[in-house]
Amino acid sequence: MLIKVTETKCYSTPIIFKIKIDNKMIKLTNTLCLFLCLFNGISFAQKYKLRDIPIIRVEDFQGAKPYYGIENGAALTSMRSFYYFNKFNVLPNGCMRVYYDIKTEQNKKSSWISPLLFKNPKKLKIVLEHEQGHVMIAYLFGNELHEKLNKNYCGNYKLQAKWIFQELIMKYKNLNILYDKETDHSNHSKNQLKWSSKLKRMFKP
Repeated sequence: MLIKVTETKCYSTPIIFKIKIDNKMIKLTNTLCLFLCLFNGISFAQKYKLRDIPIIRVEDFQGAKPYYGIENGAALTSMRSFYYFNKFNVLPNGCMRVYYDIKTEQNKKSSWISPLLFKNPKKLKIVLEHEQGHVMIAYLFGNELHEKLNKNYCGNYKLQAKWIFQELIMKYKNLNILYDKETDHSNHSKNQLKWSSKLKRMFKP
């Protein structure tokens, strides 16, 4: 997540990312950097619980400053989600029950934070707390992707899975936009607290 900072405010902007589906590159714009890959797997992923979500730290920003769109940037948090084809069962009606595993994580090597924030611990804390919300949204995306992909398919399941992914991309893009708007990109402290609580409640116990 790209955060642009002035002396008193910080702003987030969309970033461009690419996904690879069936060897075809698709470029998308979103407030999350999500890389979708399809592999063969052997184990089932569990849906993420709140306790599974890592707390983002300064040490998690290990990348160099990107060259695009962050002249006054404070931080860029790169998140990625993978879905892995696990197995399928053929149903009596000719359809298939397809099983996918999901993995969501921060791409630390592509995440960057401005050294200027180290001079202002208060602002650094605010930025990290706001970014934590975007991290939670990324894991909520992974949860719903897991739920929506693991189902019965009739016809081309790869194409249907791609449609599901694209639909969820738009849903969580809009959720990120709403989060940034209502929190004023972390500057509205009261709404930031409300959203932090709201996002936590969106995870099943």
